Amino acid sequence: MRAPRLLLVSGAAVLGLAIMIAAETVIRQETADAFSATQRHVETLARSLRDQIDAKFAAIETLMRVAAAEAQREGLETAAVRMSRMVAARRGKAADFFMLDAAGNRIWASREAGLDPETVTAHLRAHARDLPQLHVTPLGRGPEPGPLTMHFSYPVTGGDGEVRGIVMAAINALQFQRSYGEMNLGRGDVLKLLGRDGVLLARVAGDAVDGGQDIGGSDWSQPQLRGCTAGVLRDAIDGSSRIGSVCSIEAAPLLVGVGVDGAGAMAGVDANSQRYRIIAVLLVGLLAGGAMIMFVLLTRQQLTQAALRRSESRFRALNALGSDWYWETDAKYRLKHVSEGFHRMCGLPPESVSGKALWEVEGIMPVGSDWSGHQVGVARRAPFRDLALRFTSPQAVVAYGSLSGEPVFGEDGEFDGYRGIGNDITAEVTLRRRLRMQHDVTRILSQGQDGAATVREVIE
Repeated sequence: MRAPRLLLVSGAAVLGLAIMIAAETVIRQETADAFSATQRHVETLARSLRDQIDAKFAAIETLMRVAAAEAQREGLETAAVRMSRMVAARRGKAADFFMLDAAGNRIWASREAGLDPETVTAHLRAHARDLPQLHVTPLGRGPEPGPLTMHFSYPVTGGDGEVRGIVMAAINALQFQRSYGEMNLGRGDVLKLLGRDGVLLARVAGDAVDGGQDIGGSDWSQPQLRGCTAGVLRDAIDGSSRIGSVCSIEAAPLLVGVGVDGAGAMAGVDANSQRYRIIAVLLVGLLAGGAMIMFVLLTRQQLTQAALRRSESRFRALNALGSDWYWETDAKYRLKHVSEGFHRMCGLPPESVSGKALWEVEGIMPVGSDWSGHQVGVARRAPFRDLALRFTSPQAVVAYGSLSGEPVFGEDGEFDGYRGIGNDITAEVTLRRRLRMQHDVTRILSQGQDGAATVREVIE
């Protein structure tokens, strides 16, 4: 009886688990696909930015190298004239150019813009210390109000290797902000330009522009990088983790990086994941509801089948034994069902016997004995046959019946009570008593001598 229900519950549980696993599998796959697509998109942005900056810096460095070589051959003043012509011939005005002597004095400038003396001193010291190469300082404030500016310089050396001056270029932060806007980056996204020594030269995040921090050792600082790399990168400035890509610039010892806010980039996937989980929960709920309904229906069907089997068993017992009524008790021998034939026979109302043991019912007594023997047999759960009982109705009408019963056990082996049949033996008992009375009268009459004494004995 339990096996079909257990199979139903197990099947529903397995199917529900399969639905949840399938939903999570789809979510993981879509999340992985979206992450890979975002990585590819960010790397494409970083490569595009790298190519723009690489071309721009290469042009600036070429002009500075040519001017430095001219100054080394012809002198600073002559080179300044040549440099002014080259700058005037440039199409783009992405940078301002300067030529300074070894003391930091201005020989020539592409526009009347001031230079921060500390920045100039830092570039002169760097070239005095290192081999001739391009030197870059982070975005910083100049002596005049205006946007942050990044500076590049290349040394002008003499024949003895001494620094005779420097050629400088200045790029303001608007160039990086323009690139930030062209890439349609959001407020949570970031654009970075780093030196290979780990110094953050420029950082644009929303409306914020800064630079100068040393983030060496962070996810964004990759001094040995050649080409591009992408992944989840933690920002050492604000502590945020972004899906980012870093590319090396060929024209200068620099790295350029682009990072997008992972939460924003994956928002669509997160919304889909939420919908998938809701749908999965609804499906599991429907499955559980359907399984519960099937469980109830199956239980009812099995109970109905069990009741039919019991009814058939009663019918077969009644037919086989030719009984007048059928009765059942619970495990404590309390009557829980008595057929109509019992009440017609003895005249006791149903409420007087329901829920009581036979020995608790007023008006029922064994014939010729008490209840002790029957109680012992019932306690042993032993079957019994033809137990003769005397019934006295509330109207003082006496009837006699015979009970037979056997113990009943459920499918789990537990004792459920007794069931049996009864027969009306009132006519038989009355007939036996009449016959015995006739026999006794005949015997007394045949033995009596005194007529009067014989009559009194018969009457008694």
